[in-house]
Amino acid sequence: MKKQDILNAESKRKEIVIARKNMEEDQNVLIYFSLIDARYKMMFRNRKRINSIGTVVHFCKK
Repeated sequence: MKKQDILNAESKRKEIVIARKNMEEDQNVLIYFSLIDARYKMMFRNRKRINSIGTVVHFCKK
């Protein structure tokens, strides 16, 4: 996620979600996952916003 690599981040998030289902609950792990998941969601929303802005700019130039 630090590199803003959305595809890699999405793949890693799926792995973590699956692994989390198979592990005992640990408060520290849950807190860390919540932070990572929030960062992923923020990155994904920002990427969607940038793409939609680019689409608008491209549309206006035509």
